[in-house]
Amino acid sequence: MKVFVHKVFQLFKWPTLFIYLNIIWVIFCAVGLMLFGFFPATIGLYTVVRKWVMGEREIPIWETFWHSYTTNFLRNGLMSAVSLLAGYALLVELNIFWSQENGLYYGISLAVIATFILYTIIMIYFFPLYVHYDSTMGQYIKMSMIMGIIHPFVTVGLLLLVVVFYLVFWTVPLLFILFGISVPAFIIMKVAYTKFPSDDKL
Repeated sequence: MKVFVHKVFQLFKWPTLFIYLNIIWVIFCAVGLMLFGFFPATIGLYTVVRKWVMGEREIPIWETFWHSYTTNFLRNGLMSAVSLLAGYALLVELNIFWSQENGLYYGISLAVIATFILYTIIMIYFFPLYVHYDSTMGQYIKMSMIMGIIHPFVTVGLLLLVVVFYLVFWTVPLLFILFGISVPAFIIMKVAYTKFPSDDKL
């Protein structure tokens, strides 16, 4: 009976932890009015999943997230706003160009698409690198681009993962509240961790 209860507990333990972490992320993104809270909250979330990936499964989630969030709020709040606004501007430009019936606009839209893909690649690798290494913002961005280029199959796989999760969560918004960032972040961190340079610094 004890074995059965233990197995049932383990079966529900991790989904519950992912839901808990995801809800914390949503709340603290909102606390930072999304624009200023996205980076600190996402860094906090990745700090937790990094420890899970490295085998530290019994860490205090709230304390770990809170310490990371408060540490990074002032440091990265402005970076968060600038990055999100840049991504939004790229999406707006794409919609504008695609709505024009002109070959020149379609040509420009290809450049915008390429820029948006590069932006997405940087965002995918940035957070795993940020929570794992102690370096400068420029180095994180540079290394994110390098990793995206030298691991093309991994990068394409992660991009497809992001697209699939986006489509699923767009279809069922409740799933985003429950698993929308915690599960993709865990997968991205787990995959990226295997490709990290062996050096202690970037």
